Amino acid sequence: MKARVKADIKMAAARINNEIGSDSSLFAYPYGEYSQSLKAIVRSLGYYGIAQQSGAIGAHSDFLAIPRFPMAAGYADLERFAIAVNSRPLPVTAVSVIGSDEESYRPIKRLELTLAAADYPAHQLGCYRASGTPLAPTIITKQPLPVSVAVSGTQTAGRHKINCTVAASNTPGVFYWYSHQWIVKHSNDRWYRE
Repeated sequence: MKARVKADIKMAAARINNEIGSDSSLFAYPYGEYSQSLKAIVRSLGYYGIAQQSGAIGAHSDFLAIPRFPMAAGYADLERFAIAVNSRPLPVTAVSVIGSDEESYRPIKRLELTLAAADYPAHQLGCYRASGTPLAPTIITKQPLPVSVAVSGTQTAGRHKINCTVAASNTPGVFYWYSHQWIVKHSNDRWYRE
């Protein structure tokens, strides 16, 4: 299957090059969803991966899962646009997923982040499920700053996401932002209900 996926990506890149006369080093994951296996294929082809989770790009970003802010439907007003273009990347230097590795597509129990120092009050960090349900991050004040986010609630089959954000200390209206996405399969190990 990996060989087929690699061949499909190469074929799409050749078609884009043929139709617009230019190569690109960007690969947009279908629906913004990816796995560690797909990221490895994208890496092997020398591409940057464009994902769907919200966030700003920075020095600590995963360039195989580059975030982007949606600007459609309920997220298309000018206030949302101002927040998106003024956001800063939360400086996440390490990520650990507890309870399920990302290739098993099972619910996770906890997300552990390591944050570098920046212009933000760490004790005000807020983390939320994609639905907007708040999660209570546990923050230990030391450097580098460890943050643990317990993932409460049901994780049905499909895409899940946690957004963590905090206002910049000295710049009104500016937020640091980080999102983590994962996918859960149905209990019968399939993607779709039958």
